[in-house]
Amino acid sequence: MRPISKQKQAEVIALLERGLSTRAISQQAGVGLATVSKVRQGLAHPERVPPPKYGRPKAVSDRQTRRIVRMIESGDYHTATEIQRSGVFEGERVPSGSTIRRLLREAGLTHKRAAADSAHGASSRRGGHALSPTPTAPARRRSTRTLASRGRKKPSK
Repeated sequence: MRPISKQKQAEVIALLERGLSTRAISQQAGVGLATVSKVRQGLAHPERVPPPKYGRPKAVSDRQTRRIVRMIESGDYHTATEIQRSGVFEGERVPSGSTIRRLLREAGLTHKRAAADSAHGASSRRGGHALSPTPTAPARRRSTRTLASRGRKKPSK
């Protein structure tokens, strides 16, 4: 449901203050009955807290997120896997490596390419996401003979 504009909301409030019925306000303002009721409830309870969020609970608390970001920014840890295996989550649920990477990405941190002469270069880690992303191999083209032998048409250029 899309929210109504401030101007439309002010119009509904003015009509409510005049004492019109919900149906009359709905027709005059051009909004639904439920919209008028929600505006009326908002006036009656301005201190009302918005309803809770539904869905799956967060796997990592805000406190844990701040700790994970600090661990990377301090330079003590370089990869999500190092953080996961570090043992700093004693008594807490240990987040997965992909969850840690997502939290770091949401915090604005991105992976760095390792320098060739770095102490943590690609040779010391196999596919580490934080420091040494592996370059992708160029796509291989199939020969037309292979495609033809499988009963497919030759690709047009």
